[in-house]
Amino acid sequence: MACLARAAGADAGCLTACEVARQQRLPRAFVAKILGRLAHAGLVRGTRGLHGGYRLSRSPQDISLAEIAAVFESAKPHVRCPLGAVGNEAMAPCPLHASLHGVTSRWIRFLRDTTLAVPAAARPLTCVRRAVMERA
Repeated sequence: MACLARAAGADAGCLTACEVARQQRLPRAFVAKILGRLAHAGLVRGTRGLHGGYRLSRSPQDISLAEIAAVFESAKPHVRCPLGAVGNEAMAPCPLHASLHGVTSRWIRFLRDTTLAVPAAARPLTCVRRAVMERA
């Protein structure tokens, strides 16, 4: 998604699954499946043909990370007790219950309040890798 957001910011048009896979160094088939799920959810639009590819359906500022995560994860995350407690945690919560609930709430708030514009503004990972290699 960050690749598509950067392409949108550069007014580069569509990116093919192959281009995204190459930029992210991921298998093309894997990227194609992810883009298909994102298109089905309405977050990206796919266009067929010679100049086809994928583009964001809305501005990066209008797509929250929570919307993206919801395509792949349950809308309501369930935190399992790391101590192995089973049963009704509402009646007898484990010692870590309150802390885990707080962390989960902050994570959900972060995803909801952070838009795709934030990772899109970051340097692409390939640029970071190249810079590290040049320093070595």
